[in-house]
This record gives sequence, structure tokens and C-alpha cells, in this order.
Amino acid sequence: MTQVIALASVKGTGGVTSSALGLAAAFGMRSDALVLEADPSGGSLLGWCPTLDPTAGGLYEAAFERERPGLSTFVQPLGDIGVVVAQGEPYRIAAALERPRGWRSLLDGIADRVVVDLGRLFPGTPARAVAGVSDRLILVAPPEPGALAATVEWIGRGGQHEATGMRIESSRIGLLTVDTGGDRRQRIDPHRLGDELGVEHVGHLPFDGATLETVCRGASLAHRSMRRSRLAPALSAVVERLIVESRSKVRR
Repeated sequence: MTQVIALASVKGTGGVTSSALGLAAAFGMRSDALVLEADPSGGSLLGWCPTLDPTAGGLYEAAFERERPGLSTFVQPLGDIGVVVAQGEPYRIAAALERPRGWRSLLDGIADRVVVDLGRLFPGTPARAVAGVSDRLILVAPPEPGALAATVEWIGRGGQHEATGMRIESSRIGLLTVDTGGDRRQRIDPHRLGDELGVEHVGHLPFDGATLETVCRGASLAHRSMRRSRLAPALSAVVERLIVESRSKVRR
């Protein structure tokens, strides 16, 4: 059964796409994995990954192409994983996310693990439809007081912006802290967070532009060039936690 893990941020602080790509690459060392761009503001991977074909189609075509329905037709290989990109005008991406047919039916069976990049979860975002059907929603935030407070508050209310809005169970939401580069005066040591925030902290990813660039070129995290990477072992630790968690739920 496909495990769908959606990544997003609350304040748009960055790090969502790079984290989604990295986690998919770490999953790809263990099983069949795919990263799906579903950010209403547009995708980044076509610009980051030189081997991806901008004419191959992606999210919009997968949602509405009648002659070649489904995501599998639009999966492009990138090292150990597959990629479905989001391209074109934002209104096309939003239309795809609001498609009348259920997103879960598109995602099930396409890979063992599907990591979805949702971008920022602003009020009324069409990406909410995908977040609602994911097995896990992981919110990405830098380890800074303001971003952490906003993210924890969002988790506590299940993402509801109004009383009648759809709520996501807090037990399905986790927090992933990510360094996005640069010096930050108010940075909190993520390894000291523990249970202090009252939410599940699934791990921390250090900033490592060289590793990300290597993955974008299609290299595996198992490649010898990753031996000195700070990011690769951190990604593996988060993925191992999510895999163990998934197995535990299946046993129940």
C-alpha cells in the first residue's frame, strides 16, 4: 500500500521542496519512491534538475489528460526516484489540485512511498485537498521562535482557519525543522526541542547545498560522494522513523 507523505510550511519560510526531494531520495534507497510537486505557486525542480524534461508534462496533464490518464505516464526518472513536476501558470496548477476526482486514487499504487511538495498552506489553498488525503503531513519550519510558534499553533487547530473548515487530525501532523542557510540570531538548537513544543518533532535537516545539488543531478544518497555529507544521514534518520511508524500502524 502506498504511503503518502505531504510536506508543507505555514509561513512560507522555504525548505519544503528541498526537504521533499531529499526525503524521496532517502526513501529511494529502500523502496520505490516518488516526489510529486503540488505547490500552487509553481514547481522548482525543473529549474533545479537539468536532466528533467520540461516538455514531458506533469501535474496538470496527469489530472486532466484524457488519453493518458494518471500520474504514472508523467513520472520522470531522477536517480533512484521518480519525479512528477508542476509547471505552467499557477491557475493551471490550482485547477489540477481541485480536480473533481479524488487525489488518493491517483496516488495509490504509483510507488511504495510518495512525497508531495505542497508549498505554503495559506488559507483556502487548493493544496489542502492533497494534504487531507495524505497519511502524514510534515510541516517544515526553521528552528526559530516565530516560525515554530506559528507552526505549533497551526497543528493545534488542525489547520482550521474557520469553524466550518476541514480539520486535519493533529496526530497525523509532524514537525520537521530545517536549516535554510545563513546566520540566524534567534536560532534554537533543534536537538533540544524534544517534547517541549507539545508536537511530534520527526527530525532536523542541516543546510547542505552540495548534497542537494548532487541529488538534483540524479546521484543516489548511497553514492561515495555522500560520505562527508551532513544532510544524507539526517534524511535517512527521518525516513527510518517514518518507515518504522508506518510498519507499526500496519501491525495494529
